[in-house]
Amino acid sequence: MKKMTSETLEHSGFTVPYAAPSPLGVAWLRGEAVRFSEGENHRRRRLLTEHLLAQLTVVPVDGEDPATTVLTAMGMPTDLAEEVALAASGYQPHSPHSAAADEAVERLVAAFGVRDEVTAANICILVQSQAGVGALIQALRDKNEGPPILSTRRVDAAGTEVEVELHGAHFGRGHHACPGEHMGRILAAAAIR
Repeated sequence: MKKMTSETLEHSGFTVPYAAPSPLGVAWLRGEAVRFSEGENHRRRRLLTEHLLAQLTVVPVDGEDPATTVLTAMGMPTDLAEEVALAASGYQPHSPHSAAADEAVERLVAAFGVRDEVTAANICILVQSQAGVGALIQALRDKNEGPPILSTRRVDAAGTEVEVELHGAHFGRGHHACPGEHMGRILAAAAIR
């Protein structure tokens, strides 16, 4: 796979990998995620995600799993952290996912009570608190000053998927930059204390 630099993230000729709409499971979550959308869907979902993040008051507990902290801030049962971890394991479109991950997403949807973009955005925030913040925690523990996640993927104008290195763009760049960077840094700092 061709490798590109982080400047690619600001180039309008590259888009995020497409996640087709789906009725259930991990595929449903991908299809509803701000991270895997462009155009009007992305703008609407980005504003929704930013709004939901602004409503959260996270109170980190030293050493606590970030997903547990975010579940608490959302007023959700903390025993859903296992479902969050399973959902995170298959979240990326290029990653295979298991039936267990699909079932975990369905249990999360049931816990939120409705299958809509708000629920999807909340689950995506939880997934990122597990996967993205988890990677940041490991980088801090290792005293690694590079990006916690080394690369992401984009699709060029010809439809070819490329790997984009995240050096110099630890939390992304451009219109898909991570909206939860501030919260992620707070959660990671608490987790390593």
